[in-house]
Amino acid sequence: MNRFIVLFERWADADHAAIRAECRLGRLLDLYCEGVGAAPTLAAIAEAKELRAVANHRLRVLWRLAHEARASVPVL
Repeated sequence: MNRFIVLFERWADADHAAIRAECRLGRLLDLYCEGVGAAPTLAAIAEAKELRAVANHRLRVLWRLAHEARASVPVL
């Protein structure tokens, strides 16, 4: 399989995991602000931040790969 496709799929998986964690965190925060739930835990906050950092790192790898591929294409 093409390296770009593999890296893209890895980024997409990481991005979806980050989105899910961010949504959970948002729901917890909404409940807390409405006075019907506990504040989000530090662990939940840290998990969302870490998952987003992983997704962002994988996206930077994709951008670097695309930039390198574009730089190697000869211009007519």
